[in-house]
Amino acid sequence: MLDGPRLTDRRAAVAVTGSSVGGDVIVQVTEIHQVVERWRARHVPRALDRQHEERIAGLFVNPPGWDRATAILREQRVVLVQAAPGTGRRTAALRLLHIDNGGSEPIHELPVPGEENAEEHVLDPDDVADADRLLLDLAPVGDERVQALYGRLRAFCTAVRARQATLVVVLSGRTLRITDPGLVGLLARLGRPDGVAVLRRHLDAYRIGHADHDLRQDDLVPVLERGSMRDIEHLASLVREARDRCAAGTSVATLLDQACAALADQADEVAAQVAGRPGRARTLMLASALFEGAAVDAVFEAESLLVQTVRYPDLQTHELEEPDLRSRLDDIDVEVGPDRRVRFRRPNHAEAVCRHFWRYFPRLRDQFRNWVVQCGHALSAVDGDDVVERYLDACLQVGRSRDVLVAIEAWASREPLRLAAALTALERGLAAPREGWRFRRRCYEWSINRRLAAPLAHIVIAACVDVIAPNHPQQAIVRLHHLTRHDEDDVAMSARHALLRLADDRRLLRRTLARLVTPELSNLHEPRGRSLFLALADPERLLKRSSSGRPLLGEPGVRNALVSGWAAVLLYPSRAEYDGRVRHWFDVATEQRVDDLLAVLVDACRADFAVSATLVGAAYRWLEETADERAPSDRRQTVRTILRAVDGAIGMDARDDMRLDEGRS
Repeated sequence: MLDGPRLTDRRAAVAVTGSSVGGDVIVQVTEIHQVVERWRARHVPRALDRQHEERIAGLFVNPPGWDRATAILREQRVVLVQAAPGTGRRTAALRLLHIDNGGSEPIHELPVPGEENAEEHVLDPDDVADADRLLLDLAPVGDERVQALYGRLRAFCTAVRARQATLVVVLSGRTLRITDPGLVGLLARLGRPDGVAVLRRHLDAYRIGHADHDLRQDDLVPVLERGSMRDIEHLASLVREARDRCAAGTSVATLLDQACAALADQADEVAAQVAGRPGRARTLMLASALFEGAAVDAVFEAESLLVQTVRYPDLQTHELEEPDLRSRLDDIDVEVGPDRRVRFRRPNHAEAVCRHFWRYFPRLRDQFRNWVVQCGHALSAVDGDDVVERYLDACLQVGRSRDVLVAIEAWASREPLRLAAALTALERGLAAPREGWRFRRRCYEWSINRRLAAPLAHIVIAACVDVIAPNHPQQAIVRLHHLTRHDEDDVAMSARHALLRLADDRRLLRRTLARLVTPELSNLHEPRGRSLFLALADPERLLKRSSSGRPLLGEPGVRNALVSGWAAVLLYPSRAEYDGRVRHWFDVATEQRVDDLLAVLVDACRADFAVSATLVGAAYRWLEETADERAPSDRRQTVRTILRAVDGAIGMDARDDMRLDEGRS
């Protein structure tokens, strides 16, 4: 955590201060925003982004059972897809949702029950919006929990059809008993796509020409016939990598041979390589693996730091009597290219080396973590994303996601290069298929800490908007709402802006309004909470019609939330807080002739004389500022409507309309 001066000046003139904490330069808020914007401009598309949908459309190969699945979805607007792991079942679900309406609405992933304890709604019919495209991935969920959901799922499907939405549910390959009559006819079982056809699509996308006989090599059979779709995709990427490394004109058969060798499990080879070498060769091997692609001097510095971190004994002889760095690298099959950067001679070997050390040196894992955290300086000498990917892969394959989270916390409080690494590590961790929920849970724990270090808080905000929200919108709302209460004004304001940005989506606006007025979750007793509500309750946003022609204001749940929110706002009669917003409601109601807006305000005053007086006072002030050219008669009619409705709501006799003309003659 950051112990230095609090970073609240958004307008800082320089990127970093001259002071330091624990040897690390403190990052200014301006620099934090710059790092986040650079990451946002280049980060890879999320799983449910439009770009990814288009990519799937170009690479997808229809599996057995596809025609039945598409027919069910078109007829019922819901399909339950059952498929074995490794067959690309999630990709198939995204493709089904894409072909249904061509991607006119963004895909929303529904929360999985029991994933975590953060505030979460599961299969709530009120969450279905018009023309929604919804994905529910129940493949990782246990059978008992899935079967317990059938009743809710049936009611949810009814809401999906009523609102012309579409829903694809992914089930595991296990044989689940579906006895519910409303769900039995929705089940479609998908098989494994043809591996050769899948590889061909990927090679075509990489513009790698090939003949049919090239894809019939014996070495390819295990992958193409029994491997997962991810294995085949990885194989294609290795073919592309081999093409980029080999001389022009290298045959496709040779490229495929190299790719197959790289894809093969190298664990035994790495184990033999490590076993036959002393400790100092092993430290150089691990440093070269984690920082493959870095300058040779940076790898040497990383190795020196590793030696210190693991407390390896000092050399007994003078360094001049030891083998030089090039000889040591050559001994571990690492070459130094013309650009002075290090690479293993065999593709994919660096990843295998990292996995070996994390897997088979369990007592050193804490030291490895500390070493990686301290190696942030080396990120300037290599693509930091590659380092993060290897570190994340090594940690997750031994169940050490917490080590990545420790690194994120440490990097986020330091200089910009490490700040970028922290953001990338969090992004990749959130996207991890099996461990992503752990990173989302940690984001929740960070978000409720009002004194969280500002750099880390800004990273969480960016991740909520760009990584969590597309797949898990409710969780993004929860975390951002907590961050709007942060002690740092800049963090709170950034979280507020992020929530407003997400609220452009009708579904998220609906959910956010509901959260803001829920008593146990609301902070409308605080000025920040009331200000956020007023910003979200923009009348033009509420009156925007969906494809079905219904505005959000017409939904009972939204209207109730607005009434509750306005009642809380008007209960705290600080004119500076509400006056501008309530006048905007009067303006829109008058110009667009929407009495429902006025009805919401009046209902907020019901049975509370003090609140009614606040609203009436605002209405009179709004009327008095009217210039003749702005249709004063329309304004008088609006105020007359408000007065009559308020009088009726609190049981008073209608007041004399002539009072509206007092002071204006």
